[in-house]
Amino acid sequence: MIRSPGATSLPTTTRSIPSLRSRPFGARIRTSGASRRSPRALWGRSIRPPRQQPWSAPIFRGLSQHPRFLGAVLHSDLARRSYVDAGVDPDRLLTAHNGYDPERLSPRLSRSEARARCDLPGGRPTVTYAGRVTMEKGLGLLLEMARALPEAQFAIVGSEGEGEVERQAAALDNVCVVPWQPFDDTVPYLYAADVVVIPPTVAPLQDVGNTVLPMKTFLYMAAGRAILAPASPDLQELLHDGENAALVPPDDADAAIRRLRKLLNDPDECDRLGHAARDDIQEHTWPRRAERVLNFLEERRNRRERAGS
Repeated sequence: MIRSPGATSLPTTTRSIPSLRSRPFGARIRTSGASRRSPRALWGRSIRPPRQQPWSAPIFRGLSQHPRFLGAVLHSDLARRSYVDAGVDPDRLLTAHNGYDPERLSPRLSRSEARARCDLPGGRPTVTYAGRVTMEKGLGLLLEMARALPEAQFAIVGSEGEGEVERQAAALDNVCVVPWQPFDDTVPYLYAADVVVIPPTVAPLQDVGNTVLPMKTFLYMAAGRAILAPASPDLQELLHDGENAALVPPDDADAAIRRLRKLLNDPDECDRLGHAARDDIQEHTWPRRAERVLNFLEERRNRRERAGS
């Protein structure tokens, strides 16, 4: 089942944090022809770690040895290790996981309230995926799970048009494909779920190489619903099998289907995992992340000033 298109997209980036913008920690460089009194700021938008771009290793290694280099902030230990392996001083690297805004998940809804708002069946176990709807994100595996579990309702939220996922989903009575939604309209689909899914494949991390600790991880945890995900090295920084999530071997469809069936047949286990995930993510709000980043940079700056005195 394909629903009609929506108007806007689910944001995947954070809102600006004034406390970070007001602090003068941007890296500055002089460009060719610029006067010594007019330094230019260089900001990177999509810098890939040396693990993905080996040619960049000597660049980062050299930059990190500059006397005015304070440090770098990475969003995962996996990314941090890539820079350490490239020769960057580990003391100058901080892992500060991304986060979420608690206010944007309010009001909290019960499953029945959320399903009514989303026009989903109230009496069927529900599985939700929210994010980019492409085969590259592992949605083929999610559709395979839906075929094996016809008793469950699957909501795939984030469609941007007609593609292979939408084509295959149209043939499945238990799959509802929902267009891109404004953020506030996406959250109820998370609350409607018994289980929220990060497709259990490592393709986005290894093959495509552009997804490490996806932002949906933080929203899923904050929603307090049981999470089914792959046991990949990035996700295991926050998700722990049997403690706050159900992790399965990546790209093992049979294992994923068995684990999902077990979860859907055990509402108490779903609630236990969901509550644990919500408890564990409380320290990962954007303001807390900003504090960690600022404290790290302040400490690095103070250390540099002491060394120069």
